Order: sequence, then C-alpha cells, then structure tokens
Amino acid sequence: MPDWDVIAKQRLTEDWGTIRAAYLPLNQGMRRTIEFLDKGGSTFDELLAVVRERVEGSLHNLASLTNRRSPWVRLEAIRNLRVLATGMRGAAADDPRALLRYLFSLSELLGNIWRDAPTEARIAQNLVVQGELDFWFGCDCCAVGKLVPAAPDDPPDLLKGREVQLVWEIDALFAWTLDEFEDYLASERYALPTAIPEALTSDAVLEAMHADKKVRAGKLRCALPSAVGSVAKSADGAWTVEVEERLMRQVLDSAR
Repeated sequence: MPDWDVIAKQRLTEDWGTIRAAYLPLNQGMRRTIEFLDKGGSTFDELLAVVRERVEGSLHNLASLTNRRSPWVRLEAIRNLRVLATGMRGAAADDPRALLRYLFSLSELLGNIWRDAPTEARIAQNLVVQGELDFWFGCDCCAVGKLVPAAPDDPPDLLKGREVQLVWEIDALFAWTLDEFEDYLASERYALPTAIPEALTSDAVLEAMHADKKVRAGKLRCALPSAVGSVAKSADGAWTVEVEERLMRQVLDSAR
C-alpha cells in the first residue's frame, strides 16, 4: 500500500482536480437548462449558446489530461467525448428536455474517464483539519474538509501510518441518479415522484435503509430539516437524528 505523499507525487491529486474542473462547467450548463425548463426567461437559442460555452469549457480542461497522458484516465474516452460534444445542436433538436438529456449523457461519460486510481493509502505524516468542515448533504457522514501537515505540538486528526480509503467521486458534484433524472423529465411539472410504488413494501424499504451509511449500532438515523435552510441536530450535536423503526414504518405506510 503506497503512502499518500508518494501518490500525490504521481500527479493523482492534480489530475483529479483537472477532471473536477472539467465537470463544473457541464454542471452549470445542466443547471441553466433546468432553470430554463422551470422558469423560462430567454429563448432556446440563447440557452443553447450558454450551454455550448460551458461544454467547451469542460472540453478545454480535459485537453490538458490528453496532452500530458495522465496514467489515471482513459484517453480514448476523452476523444470520444469531444467527438460527441460536436453534435449538440442535432441532439437538442430545439427541445430543452432533449438538451438536458444530452448533457446528462455527457456527464455519465465524463464519470467513466477516471480509471485505476488508488482506493487505499497510508498516511505518511500527522495531519490536522484546516478550517471548518463543510457538510455537503446535511449529515455528519458527508463532511468535506482540507487536511494539512500537523505542527509538532498540534494534536493530529489523522495519525501517521493510518490506512485510509480514498474516494474520487465525480457524480457527487451533481447528485442525481439516472432514475431520478428520467422521473424529472417524465413528470408533468418536472418534479420527483411523491408516492411509493405499490410493489415496494415497507419491509423492503426498511431493509434497504439499514444499509445506509448514517446507521449507527443498527439504529436508523436521518438528516431532518428543522426549518427552511436548516438541519436539525441531535442532543450530542450530530447532524443526524435517530428515528424509531416503528415511526418510520408509520410514515412509509401513510405515503401510499
């Protein structure tokens, strides 16, 4: 298992940063298309011009990976993505929903570019968290922060020699699954479904929930809103709240 500082010297973090930078303009194009579907406010040609500019920004960032022949990416996948992106006008066909589906396809392909990146590493020196953690999805399981070398007198947050799992998730930048995306496009008001399918029993849902990363000691925990824009905390200050299975079953049964 390689040390993290050795991996970093192999341009892993640099290449990941480039891929992430390539994804962000595409993300912006998708969100602009959603705003057009929901609110209007411009012509389709104006929307297409903005989206084309964003996609070109994504491709420009990917070009640097091709030029330096990164060991972590599929270069052929980048070339195919660049060819596909030239057909935007034909794929959109003056239909914003077709354009959004096309952009989502590009994002799926972009997620396939990353390859063979290490998933395990060993901390080579003591590290501390710099600044406040950012809780992306409102729970303490999804804390994002920056680690820096610890000073000699600083109590470390990560000890030298500790084995860690490395996560390289492009999809987290636009947290939609394919099913959710298709539901959005298929619904009358572009909203996600509000009813549980009849074939999906409450027992099956509860069983799946017990595999969730927020579960602690076999107990279900949820990230719950306390108000608009605010997340409730438990008594110990955690960003998730324990929910009795009996209560969860009542909620699931009432949603049918």
